[in-house]
Amino acid sequence: MKRQAVNPSAVDAMAARTQNKAASLIQKIGRGKRNLKVELSRGNMKYLAKLVKEMKKQMLPYEKQASNVFTFLNYLEKEAQSKSKKITLTLSYEELDFLKMQVRESTKAVEELKQNLKWHNMIKKIVYGLLVKQNKYFLEELSK
Repeated sequence: MKRQAVNPSAVDAMAARTQNKAASLIQKIGRGKRNLKVELSRGNMKYLAKLVKEMKKQMLPYEKQASNVFTFLNYLEKEAQSKSKKITLTLSYEELDFLKMQVRESTKAVEELKQNLKWHNMIKKIVYGLLVKQNKYFLEELSK
């Protein structure tokens, strides 16, 4: 898509659709039956625990409004403390979509940060690249 072909109203419309989708997913979390089983390796589960911790920090002001999201995040945090090599999570379709959406958005944000770095920030670029790879690997494991 050419940059000149995109007008600001189209960008605003795409952003509004994304926000509406996220809002509807947040409302549906915790209401569906958890009948999907997702197996995660221990490394990805540790990464998920860190991701959940950061999501809780960011959503703390909305704890009363989105209590269903916090119960879901607490469930993920509790499961992450398991000591087995492979961990099986039971999720609903909405919860799985929410997790995938969070990882995708995180990946986009990190890639954007990486592009804005100058050449002398090589170490940060490498770290951001590793984080993008971790996100993609985690997303692959969620999609199985």
